[in-house]
Amino acid sequence: MLQFWKRNSKKEKTRQQSVNQNVNGVPLPVGVFLPTFSDSNLEGPLANFQHDGYTDTPPPQRSRLSITLSEVLYDRMALLYFSQFVELRGYSLLLNLWLDLQVLRGQSLNGAGDSAGERTCGLRSVSDSVSPLTRRKVCQRYLTEDVVQRFRFPEDLCTRFEAAKQDTPDDPAFQQLQDFVYQTMRRELWHDFLRSEFFSKFQVEVLTSGGVTLSDILYHSAALNAFTEFLDQEGCRSVVEFWLTATAFQSQLRPDSDPTASQNEAINIYDKYLSLQATCPLGIDDATRCEVEHRICVEDAAPRNDCLEPALRKAWAYLRYVCLPLFLSSQSYVQLISELMRAS
Repeated sequence: MLQFWKRNSKKEKTRQQSVNQNVNGVPLPVGVFLPTFSDSNLEGPLANFQHDGYTDTPPPQRSRLSITLSEVLYDRMALLYFSQFVELRGYSLLLNLWLDLQVLRGQSLNGAGDSAGERTCGLRSVSDSVSPLTRRKVCQRYLTEDVVQRFRFPEDLCTRFEAAKQDTPDDPAFQQLQDFVYQTMRRELWHDFLRSEFFSKFQVEVLTSGGVTLSDILYHSAALNAFTEFLDQEGCRSVVEFWLTATAFQSQLRPDSDPTASQNEAINIYDKYLSLQATCPLGIDDATRCEVEHRICVEDAAPRNDCLEPALRKAWAYLRYVCLPLFLSSQSYVQLISELMRAS
């Protein structure tokens, strides 16, 4: 193991006493507390933080504020706003066709009903009827001559779909027609939807629904900027900066990465945020620091691709359980919502 860190002699820590079960009036969740150390040389936001119930489950690497078209089609709230936009643009038949093909292929949407009419909050569809949806009904409703010409459906694709002998989800014609409809919506509608008042209203509803997650904030540029500025005011900007830097570094590590360059970069991150002489100390405890060192110091090989994970878990828990509730009750968060509302 490389010997590039000199250990300071460890002092015995006194019994941790849980204090201040709220931060600025915001209660901390059960299992999260801010203890005091009467004999500790740790400095930084995490020096007085401990979370007993954190799991190793990786957080979702996406924000609902940066939703994609494929995600919209499986999200009831997002589909509501997208369907309104689609109706305004005169593309309701196209959206309903995609939804009915989804039903026909036996793939029900997450948390949605059995008909495209239910999913699009009132837009009529073949499958609104009581009788089962069939390929013949889809053809009669959507593959008429005027619809085919308007949306430039390939004739050979329509022919293959109409010639399908049974309504089986594994028939290639079903998937091919649905893929064509999806690509048409993506090309003709999606970018305009992202610039529309409907998308802004969807974002506002996400932020005011009471279910905002840390991923929603960290994986959206405007929300992340507001969050970072808030943390700067609270004196713990270094936590989110470490999380962003460390996750970006780990995502770039590969088995064939240059060992020396990768190790040097990992050491730079360690020296800046985690070491006892860090320039932006987080206050990571000795056990976590030791584990990070062990994962970085791999002889003749690049660091493990999870070398910073022990510290990342601490940082994530702190951001989630301490910083996020404070941010959601702050004026900075209100301003973020106001900016999105003005955009709509």
